[in-house]
Amino acid sequence: MFTAVTSVAQTNIVEQVAWVVIPEQLAIEKLFLHQADVDTIEAPNAQVVNEVEQRINFYINQFSSKEKMEEYFRKTMPEIRDFLTEIVRNSYRVRNVQQNLTKNIKVT
Repeated sequence: MFTAVTSVAQTNIVEQVAWVVIPEQLAIEKLFLHQADVDTIEAPNAQVVNEVEQRINFYINQFSSKEKMEEYFRKTMPEIRDFLTEIVRNSYRVRNVQQNLTKNIKVT
């Protein structure tokens, strides 16, 4: 009985944390993307395309076919490619802003 109650309490805490953390992370990402716009930080197209292709190949291997991957994502291959391109491009830009913000910090 104690284990079930503890488990329910822990699940409730995780749900409450997710309710706060996920929107907070989205807001932080938007702030970093805005800063990337201000600083005119762009993602190199070649790197983005390369990483998107790697991810697509990974997913195809995981799902064992392109068709199963499309079924899982409920999108066509061009839609998946566009979706992943945006994610990879934003991730690169956010990472670049974070590096710029912390490049002059010295740990003592």
